[in-house]
Amino acid sequence: MKAFILAAGFGTRLLPHTKKIPKPLFPLYGTPLIKRIINSLESSGFSEIYINTHHLNLQIEKYFESEKFQAKINLIHEPQILNTGGGIGNIFKFMDNKPFLVVNSDIFTNIDFKKVYDFHLNTKAMATLCLLKNRFNNVEIENCCIKKFNKNFSEKNYTFTGVQVINPSAEKFFKINETSIDAYKKMMAQGLKIKAFIPENSTFFNDLGTIESFKNQSLEILLKNLKTNDFLKYKLENLKGDGSDRKWSRITGKNNSLILADHGINTENGKSQVKSFVKIARHLEEKNIKAPKIISFDYFSGLVLTEDLGDERLEDYIKNIPDEQKIKTFKKVIKELINFCIQGKKDFKDSMTYQTNFYDKQMSFTECLYFKNEFLNNYAKINYDENKLLKVFDFISSKAVEKPFTGLMHRDFQSRNIMIKNHIPYFIDFQGARTGPFQYDLASILIDPYLDLDFEIKNQLLNFAVNEIKIDKDSIKDFINNYKYCALSRNLHILGAFAFLSLKKNKSYFENYIPPALKSLNDTLKSIEADEILYLKEIELTYQGA
Repeated sequence: MKAFILAAGFGTRLLPHTKKIPKPLFPLYGTPLIKRIINSLESSGFSEIYINTHHLNLQIEKYFESEKFQAKINLIHEPQILNTGGGIGNIFKFMDNKPFLVVNSDIFTNIDFKKVYDFHLNTKAMATLCLLKNRFNNVEIENCCIKKFNKNFSEKNYTFTGVQVINPSAEKFFKINETSIDAYKKMMAQGLKIKAFIPENSTFFNDLGTIESFKNQSLEILLKNLKTNDFLKYKLENLKGDGSDRKWSRITGKNNSLILADHGINTENGKSQVKSFVKIARHLEEKNIKAPKIISFDYFSGLVLTEDLGDERLEDYIKNIPDEQKIKTFKKVIKELINFCIQGKKDFKDSMTYQTNFYDKQMSFTECLYFKNEFLNNYAKINYDENKLLKVFDFISSKAVEKPFTGLMHRDFQSRNIMIKNHIPYFIDFQGARTGPFQYDLASILIDPYLDLDFEIKNQLLNFAVNEIKIDKDSIKDFINNYKYCALSRNLHILGAFAFLSLKKNKSYFENYIPPALKSLNDTLKSIEADEILYLKEIELTYQGA
């Protein structure tokens, strides 16, 4: 038996990802879609398989050079894409006088191809189309034959799966730049029968030609592979995001719930955000650092399942406890941060990072530029002397990495990235972690605009951190000096981010936190007497009054 896989298309519904990888090679839980189809065809007894190629054909050819199958694989390159009708029409010359089966390369199904083929052999029809109930029910049948292809969907009709068996005598109906449906309409207009094969109710089918359908199928596989029956049926609830472009959901099953982090489809072979998220999470778990455990993941789909830590973030938790408990809570957070810094640094590898391996002067300088470009230029629209400001930034970034207490750095250590479960803090959103100054993370939580802590409380907690981390007396001055410049760098980054998110990401609610961020910046500037930052103080006074 011979089969033909349609694999030449551009995959436009999967853009921009199909600019890098052709749709047939999209790996579903590690296995390319086309390999899944070929394996199913082989198990159904098809010994020779033809595959048409066009878009990114060299990638497909390279794949088949390294991958071996039981069936004989024949690649048919189309220099110009022929559409489904033309692609099928072009394949007849490679077939013998027997019917052949056609299937799309972007489906996930357990359709029994052998049953479809055998069903067709027992008919006198020109072709047999495999149909089932799905969301695209536009095929009308009558007496087990195709009656009409409707424009609109209806529950009483069926969906064409793309699985079809065609007689060799049907060649004349398949034309270049037409679809296979066009061919069947012409056959039916001449009174030729097109049979409908409807598989058993247990048959599943999913067209993976869209980003949504591909990711949904990836999630189904992730949940199915868990060693539990809790998620045979589940409810998915979208959670409110923050500044990140990632999407978050809660999946609630029979006895348990999980958090789904959707990083988006990842076509990068090297470092990526989703890979860092998984690798760092596993590293933190090994070091007994309080962070959500990874339950399952798929790098290509960008989906990661983690344990559910609940909904209470530090930002909200602090508002709902007595004042005397607030300082105790912050001290508990700082203790966990010190553990994150010291224990997390052990065995931490550069390969776990996806941006930079460590926080250096260049990174601090980049944060300063972010403030200049997004806040001063785009948001506050303040005039300034470029050369003078860049000299200030150069000084700040030099001091931010001078004599730091170095360890594993979270990089975005703020109250919305700290979950409270059973009064214990857990850290999330750590995918940007790298080696860097502990003072940066400490400053991040103490100047957090979401908390807007009093200046006295900040100093109290800063002194607590110094004592807790056991800085020797001779190094305390250097530690605090580094802290102040890390706080400056972080504060500038925050203002740049809030401006960017407000104006360019249409998340205007971040504007509410610009005033406390400006106040915090002003406080930090006042605590530093260095002449090298005087020009920034002058600009700050200008935009503070705006």
